[in-house]
Amino acid sequence: GQDGSNAKGVRRYNFLWYTHVSDGADLDALMTDEDGLKHESIPPPLIRKVHIEALRSAGARDLPPQFAEVVLRADRHLLQPIYDVESKNIAFGHVALIGDAGFVARPHVGVGVLKAAQDAAALERSLDGSSSVPEALRRYEGERLQPNIDAVEFGRYLGSFIERGLAGPTSDPELDLSY
Repeated sequence: GQDGSNAKGVRRYNFLWYTHVSDGADLDALMTDEDGLKHESIPPPLIRKVHIEALRSAGARDLPPQFAEVVLRADRHLLQPIYDVESKNIAFGHVALIGDAGFVARPHVGVGVLKAAQDAAALERSLDGSSSVPEALRRYEGERLQPNIDAVEFGRYLGSFIERGLAGPTSDPELDLSY
C-alpha cells in the first residue's frame, strides 16, 4: 500500500545489516544450504537456520532494544554478498557501460543512482558533441572512468572499519571521519 502496508493492512519494514565475511570457507558456509549445495546467490528460503539465528543473536547482543526487536521479529531474510566491481574500460567500439554495468560501489556509499545519472548525462554530452560514436565513447570514458574508480575506492575506504571489526568509522583516527 501507499503507507508501506501489505494486503492485510499490516505495516512492512526492512533492515540492512552489513558485516564483513572473508572469501573462502566463511563466505562458502553462508552461501551453502541445508543440503550442502553452494549457491552464488542463495534463495532466501534456503538460508540455513544457523545463520539466521546468528543474525538474531548479534542483533540482541549489539543493538539497542528497539532495533534488536526488528531483527528478532523478522520472518524473511535475504543474504546478498556485496562485491566491488571495477572495469578497466567503459567504452568499447559502439558500446558504453553506464551505472552498475561498469562499476559497482558498495551500497553504504549511497552513490549508485547519482553515479548512473552522471554517466548517462556524460554519455549524452559526449554523443551530442562528437562527430562519431567511437569518438563520443572515447570522450565519455575520459570523463567518467576516474570518477567511477573514485566511487569504488571511497566505498572501500568507508567499509574498511567494518572489515577490520571496528565499532564504527570514528574508531579509526586514520579514516578522519566524524558524525
